[in-house]
Amino acid sequence: MVNMTRLGEARWTRKTTWMFVSFILGLALESYVFSLASIAIYWVTMPKALGELLLAWAPIWLIVGIILAGPFADKYGRKVTLYATLVLYALGGIVLFFGNSYVVILISLALMLIAGGGEMNSIMVASHELMPRKHRGKATMMIINGINFGGTVLAILALATAAITGKAAIAVQRDVVAVAVLIVVAILFATRVSMPESFLWLQKKGRTQQLDKT
Repeated sequence: MVNMTRLGEARWTRKTTWMFVSFILGLALESYVFSLASIAIYWVTMPKALGELLLAWAPIWLIVGIILAGPFADKYGRKVTLYATLVLYALGGIVLFFGNSYVVILISLALMLIAGGGEMNSIMVASHELMPRKHRGKATMMIINGINFGGTVLAILALATAAITGKAAIAVQRDVVAVAVLIVVAILFATRVSMPESFLWLQKKGRTQQLDKT
């Protein structure tokens, strides 16, 4: 019989540290992607109305991701959901790297924003379910600060690449932004390998054998 109290009171371990890093980077990437529209409007020539649509694109698809992630995570688990969002991020990053039109940029941002909404939802739930109770409050608050970090990184990249002059400047900025997404996705894949499934979710699904390994 699994002692649920023991699981809730588990101490901070190396696995916990990797989860913590993963959750911070996950919210940082969500913030990074959410802010992309503010610089993407300069990548292609478009009417003013379309520029306004691009700026409204972020909250629309972020909300879609949040809505979809909840039922998905409840059905398939927190860990599976957090890997599914990384797949969407990777697809969006690849599309963005090769994107040179307004429509392609919209598709890329939509994919990554759905992933971002899913990450935000799943990370907040997973942090409450997986972080040791003794450290849960402060760990969650520090994880949330990843949002500030992501926006700051995008601003730095945008300013650094803005100094490049010539016709290739826009393409360079877009490619740098896309490559940064893919690099973070690769890091997140690695940091989530040792992440356990939520013991509360496993209990709800009656997977007692997996609970013993948590």
